[in-house]
Amino acid sequence: MSTNHVPRDIVARAADQNGSAVAVLTRTEAAELLRLRPRQLDRLGVPCLNLGHRTKRYVRADVVAWLDKQRQAESLRRPGKQIDTKYAA
Repeated sequence: MSTNHVPRDIVARAADQNGSAVAVLTRTEAAELLRLRPRQLDRLGVPCLNLGHRTKRYVRADVVAWLDKQRQAESLRRPGKQIDTKYAA
């Protein structure tokens, strides 16, 4: 095991400051959530945790907040177009 390796179970059981469980997604899971190809996550600037060489994890709440911010920016660019704010949680 390399010194930079973070065991999967530790990442999956991450907690926020209040001790509540935080959903941590792999690159593939985050891409599936957004219905993108995994390499597009970097290109679009989706926030992630860089855990070492080619190891990125995505906090689900951060991904959803990023998506909300993108929708708000889009509604400002197109004020006449209504954007549905409902999405699967």
